[in-house]
Amino acid sequence: MSTPPGGTATQYALFAACAPGLEALLQEEVAELGLVGAATPGGVELRTDARGLWELCWRARLAESVRVRLKPFVARDFETLVQGLTRLPWRAYLRSGSVAAVHVVARRSRLWHSDAVAERVSRVLRERAGVETAARGGAGTKIHVRLQNDRVQVSVDASGERLHRRGYRTHVAEASLRETLAAALVRVARREAPEADVLWDPFCGAGTIALEWLELLAGVAAGARRRFAFEDWPTHDAEHYRLWTAQQQVLEASVPVAEAERPLAFGSDVSGKALRAAQANARAAGLEARCRWIQGDFESAAQEIPEGAVVISNPPYGVRVRQSRELLARLSRLLLRRPDLRPVVLLLPANGLLERRSSLPFEARFRTSNGGLAVAVEVSSGARR
Repeated sequence: MSTPPGGTATQYALFAACAPGLEALLQEEVAELGLVGAATPGGVELRTDARGLWELCWRARLAESVRVRLKPFVARDFETLVQGLTRLPWRAYLRSGSVAAVHVVARRSRLWHSDAVAERVSRVLRERAGVETAARGGAGTKIHVRLQNDRVQVSVDASGERLHRRGYRTHVAEASLRETLAAALVRVARREAPEADVLWDPFCGAGTIALEWLELLAGVAAGARRRFAFEDWPTHDAEHYRLWTAQQQVLEASVPVAEAERPLAFGSDVSGKALRAAQANARAAGLEARCRWIQGDFESAAQEIPEGAVVISNPPYGVRVRQSRELLARLSRLLLRRPDLRPVVLLLPANGLLERRSSLPFEARFRTSNGGLAVAVEVSSGARR
């Protein structure tokens, strides 16, 4: 960025980060927001103005964070590093007296000592912007410094708290699915069945998949309930942003799904505790009337699922259920008896477990990680193979 930002016309170089494997889906989502981005390992790169930044933080359901990338420079010694850092427009993003949290990654660079680099960054922040630096692990505006092949890229956090924290999930259940990954499953299902409006999650837990489904149908912005780091920037146009958010709220109120007279999301689980968490989360999201929660085994719950529902789920596996193979075999047999329940989108370990236990044809659409475990998103739209 050659000049400090100031106003809605400023162009920002942004990086929207996502879970590994979700880059193409996030790029697709960014395009639907009217923005042009390029998928790269770990996220999507794009350039846009302040309104594009607001739109991205508000509406991207797959992004975990958004950063502004400042103008990169080359530094092979600490003197050049300090000179480059000094030229960056810190006062555009950080207020005097605020606190920053500096994170440094150095790879294949002469300046390989990350603590020494962080010390120089902290000194420049203090001297140039009056900003103090938090102790390691402390809170503050995140400043990311990446050195690779002697190229220094400094980024300033624009989103604040991780974007998967929508604000509606006040309760969790065992192995609750992160909202961004649940949104990815929903996006895959909507690709297969764009006209579908009813969902069943046979192993719903805290209801995250159901609520991501309903919010997408209702046009509810992922970030409508929260604040963002950019709201604290000295150059943030608070009045324009207030007017813009008011317009978004009017648009959301016009979406008819909120007026539906029937449940659009069915969730079943054997755990009463999990269902109580799901009910609490649905209330927090204002979507309780659109949900139907069923306690019991999924085979008995299936009797209450209307014809033509989409199935999206994160079934128990691994340490959660030792009998996961038999569980998947039972689910497969049920789905063969109910060919109307399509497509089926499941998040499962990326170890071929489903291939060995299912009579339905499944295709792995992408791989990612869930709680440190390698997983695959498996999709079936057809009948018996």
